[in-house]
Amino acid sequence: MSETSDDETIILYYFYRKQRNRRNRRYWVHPYIKRNIKCRLFVAAKELQQTDAKFLSLYRMSKESYTHLVELLVPHIHQRDTHMRECVSAEERILITIRYLATGATFTSISLYFARGDSTVSRIIGEITAIIWDALKDIYMPTPDKNQWKIIAQRFHLLWNLPNCLGALDGKHIRIEKLPNSGSLNFNYKSYHSIVLMACSDADGLFTYIETGFAGRNSDGSKHCDKMPRQYKD
Repeated sequence: MSETSDDETIILYYFYRKQRNRRNRRYWVHPYIKRNIKCRLFVAAKELQQTDAKFLSLYRMSKESYTHLVELLVPHIHQRDTHMRECVSAEERILITIRYLATGATFTSISLYFARGDSTVSRIIGEITAIIWDALKDIYMPTPDKNQWKIIAQRFHLLWNLPNCLGALDGKHIRIEKLPNSGSLNFNYKSYHSIVLMACSDADGLFTYIETGFAGRNSDGSKHCDKMPRQYKD
């Protein structure tokens, strides 16, 4: 038997093993989700009919803010119905994501609340959070220019008696599960694995810069400052 034939045999064997071990999906759409289409629509409609105080307690924003957010994000959400199933509407996608960001609930609990599948909720939240950042960062957190830096410094001096101050900088450890093959890269001084969120705010507490993804073992603020974009340091 030639070497080429041996390679083909090995490849076919592994392909066979992979196909044999693949777990077939039991349902294309879970019966629970099919049965609760009307319930899902009722939940979404009911949420939007809540009083401002109730909506605020559920989503940490007013209904007016939600409506404005939908107007900003809908042009960036491109989903279409197919012959197999209806897509999740842009409004519901945003509602699901806001619910997750407001409560920190598990994907399972959110999927039950909205009568959607776990994987659907997971995918929606990942997509919409990326769209939120891409669509809003230049509107609500643009890079300050020289004149804006001067105004920020003046506000710090006026409000907090801190001359020549351009921002209040701090970091926070976000707990994560140990990443594969990461060793002690994200193991911090608090004895758990994390990534570091760094943020800078102006004198009024408004963010001017945020960055995530620093390794948890880097707890020295000066190291984070070295990694800030050049336009902030210049």
